[in-house]
Amino acid sequence: MCGFTAFFDTVENKNEIIDNMNKRIWHRGPDMSGKYIDDNAAMGFVRLSILDLSESGAQPMYSEDGNKILVFNGEIYNYQDIKDDLIAKGYHFISETDSEVLIHGYTEYGTDLVNRLRGMFAFCIWDKQNKRVFGARDHFGIKPYYFYKYKNGNENGLLIGSEIKSFLEHPLFKKELNEKALKPYLTFQYSSQADETFFKGVERLKPGHFFVFENGEMKIEKYWDVSFNDKHHTVDENIKKIQSVMEESIKLHSHTDVPFGSFLSGGIDSSYVTACLMPDVTFSIGFMQENFDESIYAAELSKILGIKNIRKTITGDDCLGNLETIQYHMDEPQSNPSTLPLYFLSKLVRDNGVIVVLSGEGADEIFGGYEWYDDDAGQKKLKKLPNFILKPAAAIAKGLPEFRGKTTLLRAGRPVEETFIGEALIFDEGEAKSILKPRFQNSRTVRQITQPIYDMVKGKDDVTKKQMIDIKLFLWKGIFFKKRIR
Repeated sequence: MCGFTAFFDTVENKNEIIDNMNKRIWHRGPDMSGKYIDDNAAMGFVRLSILDLSESGAQPMYSEDGNKILVFNGEIYNYQDIKDDLIAKGYHFISETDSEVLIHGYTEYGTDLVNRLRGMFAFCIWDKQNKRVFGARDHFGIKPYYFYKYKNGNENGLLIGSEIKSFLEHPLFKKELNEKALKPYLTFQYSSQADETFFKGVERLKPGHFFVFENGEMKIEKYWDVSFNDKHHTVDENIKKIQSVMEESIKLHSHTDVPFGSFLSGGIDSSYVTACLMPDVTFSIGFMQENFDESIYAAELSKILGIKNIRKTITGDDCLGNLETIQYHMDEPQSNPSTLPLYFLSKLVRDNGVIVVLSGEGADEIFGGYEWYDDDAGQKKLKKLPNFILKPAAAIAKGLPEFRGKTTLLRAGRPVEETFIGEALIFDEGEAKSILKPRFQNSRTVRQITQPIYDMVKGKDDVTKKQMIDIKLFLWKGIFFKKRIR
């Protein structure tokens, strides 16, 4: 998966600092490592080789004149089209990697490069001649990107990286708890306090955003955002469109120079991806408890498709015994239980010599697949009542002690903006506040976190509103966040 870290200031001992920062993330790229250092910058990189396994694909990577230096984690799926355009403009390429497209692309297009990219990416380019840093994160935030601004005497410094733990090695990084992060975490099960993390001062670069750091100032701009249109098509038209997009996407994703396979849970998402990809091998995790074990369906599909399926059964003791290791790689608290089997699944893949795998993550948010997007039977019955009866009944019930059916009534009789925050509800806001000391209660309310997202889809149907909440919160702060353990 590769990883990078960098800092931009005039601190001494840059060589030792960047070496230690690189060591913190060596697990992300065991194939190759590198670094770049000058008076104003230090950049480190660890590589998991996917395209062009030779030394010509090493990073940090340099422009032809040596004035621009790149570190990059991810894949650019349309890199060949961009490369052809750049070659026609006179650029010379020395590798077959997608990385080189970024550095030449920035030279040619400037920050507009981001509008040409299709892929999952987090990258940084240091323009040493102009003392300018340019960085960007992919559209949905698949690849992690953290930054930390600090003071070095009278100058402003900047730390960036794929994982927060690399920042611990920088002498000017202050190891402080962000007390505002805890209360929202207890409700959402992930760090949802704006773009902040559990480390005070450490922020995430938002999906679909890029930044420029120059003269000590950091400017962040949005280049893309999710949008829902109101165009309607027939079922057959939608089927053909989805099939075409999926087949093209999977074809682009499977362009590698290393062995690849797919995660297969037995569910619709990963099963469809596997059937389109037709890899040599699929990987599945099973559980001792039969009620939770879907690996049998994965094995059946693999048999039908004629694909080898490698399965591993895990126990509760396996999970608890590796909890410390898993949490170390997460950097921040994350209580999504699927994080645990994902660790073992990723290890199973690597132990069997496969480097690249495809999965079905993100499909439920895009296609409205979660069961909580639909009303349950009780809500459907209540919604048949006239609004002048249902809404006042829900308003009265809100102030009453708990009774059977209260939750169903509240959800049926109140707008979705007041009842839905995504899948990841642990403690409600009142419960979270009641178990915390006062110094941990000074954070944004649940409504302050969700309302700006609901405002983006004002007037849309409830399913669309729920999708947007999950895309803007659960997808990149929850689901994609846990992918760092791969």
